[in-house]
Amino acid sequence: MRQTTKIASIGMIIAIFSAAGCSTASGGKSLESKKEPSVSSFPAVENPKDLSFPLDKYRLLADNTGRRTVASATKILRTDCMKRFGFDFHDAETTAPLDFSHARLYGVADKRTASLYGYHNPNAISTPKKQASGLTPSAEAVLVGDVNQYKGIDVPKGGCAGDTARKLHRGSPGMSRESSQLPDRLIIDASQRSQTDSRVKKVFERWSTCMKESGYQYADPATVLRDPRFAQSGQPNQEEIATAQADVSCKKKYNVIGIWSAVESAYQRRLVEENQLILSKIESDISAQIKNASKVIGAEG
Repeated sequence: MRQTTKIASIGMIIAIFSAAGCSTASGGKSLESKKEPSVSSFPAVENPKDLSFPLDKYRLLADNTGRRTVASATKILRTDCMKRFGFDFHDAETTAPLDFSHARLYGVADKRTASLYGYHNPNAISTPKKQASGLTPSAEAVLVGDVNQYKGIDVPKGGCAGDTARKLHRGSPGMSRESSQLPDRLIIDASQRSQTDSRVKKVFERWSTCMKESGYQYADPATVLRDPRFAQSGQPNQEEIATAQADVSCKKKYNVIGIWSAVESAYQRRLVEENQLILSKIESDISAQIKNASKVIGAEG
């Protein structure tokens, strides 16, 4: 949610889902669920990359080892399927996925990154753009299932992509696409709630005052990321770098990330409790995918 963009954007997923009219999963809950959850401590966070959250276990994206295993198996299965139809297929979509972390969840957080990149994501600057797949129209049709037959051979439902997905999900509890996206919606919900929580709002005020003392006028850490002078530039300039350096200093001075992440974790824990049944099914689905993927890789070796 908030990982690989040109600017390290807090709440980017929130904006996308809100624009699309997607709702969170907490509507109609009890009055208790609307109270601010208790937080026992606010440990200092030196590196957000080391953070983990209650909803992480319900997202394949957050399991780097499992995600790479599934990506490798996906590549093998799609390639083998396409080969049956005479295509020399190379799946660019599943090649070397970047490791997931929460390093940029709360914007820029360390002085070195701020000094080199400002608010720009180093991965977005340094990673070359993916080359087009180069698939012919016929190959594309077989991959996604736009045809029922190709050269007299029956094409699986949903094409080779659909066939691969079914093999990887074999043995998992069936669920709709909407249900499988529940963890992302809950993350959005928890993030939204955390930013209106009195404890987070209080530390935002301290951060804002600190930034003002350095000559910068921003209400909260998310506001600075929406500054068009930074968001629309291809490379960071000196003004952006200086602002990012002040941002990091103010965050560390008041433990902004420590307080914010602790509060957000508390909201996530509550949402996990409220949605345990479907989340358990999602966890089983992820386990099935990794297990099936491991078998595919083992058979290939």
